[in-house]
Amino acid sequence: MPKVLIVDDDLSLQQLLKFTLQKFKNSFEIVFAGNGVEAVELLKKQSFQLLVTDIKMPEMDGLALLSHVSSHYPALPCIVLTSYNIPGLEQNLAGAVLKFYKKPVNPEELAESIIHGLKQKEKNGAGGGVSLTGLIQIIEAEQKTCELVVSRQVKEIGRLYLLEGELIHAVYGKVTGKQAAVELMGLENVQTSYNPGLPEPAPTRTIHDGLQGLILEAMRLKDEKQTTTVADDSPHLEQELLEQGIQLCEGLHFTKAQKPLIALLRRNKNNVDALKWLARCMNSKKKTKIILQKLYRLAPNDSEIAVDIRKFHIAEGLCKERIIHCPFCYTMLSPAAVRCSHCRSYVVMSEEISRQLGKNSNRRELDKAIKRFESVLVRELNIPVLFYIGMAYMNLNDYNSALTYFEQLQECVGSAKNIYTATVQRILTYIATRQDAMVEAVLPGTATGQDADAAGKTGDEVSEKASAEKMLPGLKKVLVVEDSPTTRKVIKMTLLEAKKYIVIEAGDGMEALNKLNDEQPDLVLLDVMLPSLDGYGILSLLKKNENLKKVPVIMLTSKDRFRDKLRGRFSAASAYLTKPFEPKKLLDEVEKYLPAG
Repeated sequence: MPKVLIVDDDLSLQQLLKFTLQKFKNSFEIVFAGNGVEAVELLKKQSFQLLVTDIKMPEMDGLALLSHVSSHYPALPCIVLTSYNIPGLEQNLAGAVLKFYKKPVNPEELAESIIHGLKQKEKNGAGGGVSLTGLIQIIEAEQKTCELVVSRQVKEIGRLYLLEGELIHAVYGKVTGKQAAVELMGLENVQTSYNPGLPEPAPTRTIHDGLQGLILEAMRLKDEKQTTTVADDSPHLEQELLEQGIQLCEGLHFTKAQKPLIALLRRNKNNVDALKWLARCMNSKKKTKIILQKLYRLAPNDSEIAVDIRKFHIAEGLCKERIIHCPFCYTMLSPAAVRCSHCRSYVVMSEEISRQLGKNSNRRELDKAIKRFESVLVRELNIPVLFYIGMAYMNLNDYNSALTYFEQLQECVGSAKNIYTATVQRILTYIATRQDAMVEAVLPGTATGQDADAAGKTGDEVSEKASAEKMLPGLKKVLVVEDSPTTRKVIKMTLLEAKKYIVIEAGDGMEALNKLNDEQPDLVLLDVMLPSLDGYGILSLLKKNENLKKVPVIMLTSKDRFRDKLRGRFSAASAYLTKPFEPKKLLDEVEKYLPAG
């Protein structure tokens, strides 16, 4: 029977898991350890098929344990319990079965993940250990200061230095700084040693880029390297080249995808699959037509080829020689196109287009695209894919899901501007100015708070505590109390874009009271209509608290009646903002009470 090692110093959690996981005793056996030192000894003496570990533990914490496991047991799949949400972390790790849970963990969900991990290990013969980039992301979330020694086959090849979760310096052979960090994070089959604290004297900071950007760059270089270094004598070369081409095409790297596919066709000019995917990534209408004609001669009864040929004929009259491809269904498009002729989805956003969103879009094609994009994000951090999966949801009128991916895109890009920044801002303004009409239509029940608790605490949102602890001098904390997840995301993205504020969220009145006590915000954006306790009730309690009574409060409401504004004034609200509102107006109002400097 497979054995699972659970490492956590919380005895009450151990008892809870021992009791609730008893029903799965025929599927796996559980062994407990109270810290990393105990776990290391158990790993020496017994064979385990899966590891579950907390991060914060005495003697040897979870980070040191994960580093030890990645070096000595690289095939051991790991499930990590942490105090913080780590958005997108699972998607950015190499291990397919790796899972993260924010404590307190649901034992039933944990059991499902354990069973899934064991099945994957049995099926593939290996599990998904923690990658170097995964370990660094956990360190970032936990705000640790440490040195990571990176080795390959016992020989040290580089070092990474992190100060309070920020990567500040790296050394890889004779290379230092950002280049060293990117090259190290792109390596596979490496071992790491975790050393708490920094050596004396502490290294000078040479890296100022955000971690997500560095990982993105590392993955890009890794993809390029893999595309150009497949060994010619590989017994599975054709399949490897095909998989590379498909993955690059799915990741919207259309130009890069051509290289492995053409290399495959030089070896086998009639490979139907390679020709199919090459037709979906060519930037020439003439060449695409030639490929499709050849495909028809090779496989006249292939239904997939028939669909691609039909797409081509529909789009042929709309395109000149130079073409691009629809990110959702690969149909040929003019570079100036705003909508796909096949799936009827918009690929750009404007004020005029926003009024047409969701009309006649092919849901089946968009659902397939979303599923494909999700698989891409498992493999790599991909800015275009984050944008277009958001656009796919916009075309489906699912604004809450769209905002989730646009928010991740903003976090990855950071302060840098790119070709998607202006479009995301247009989308944000559009949603903000129509939020009340849309929220109830798209998310029935959330406007009245029925689903606020469940929707407002999803794993893709940054932990408020983690955000607060990462605060830099000069940044102000803003508590957003709003039961609509969509509206909360709009407000959060608007404030984060200004790069002056840390955003803390609450989905109802009781959660707001807890956050007020724990976080001590500098300003509160407070919805009037809330479940459990309305905005005026919260405001009244806040103004009676000696520590909080001077905190400015801006009331948010969908009502625009004089008596409501009057009530807000008499209840000591600092300002009154009626929804829907322009993001700029919200920022201007916040800046009145939290001026820069």
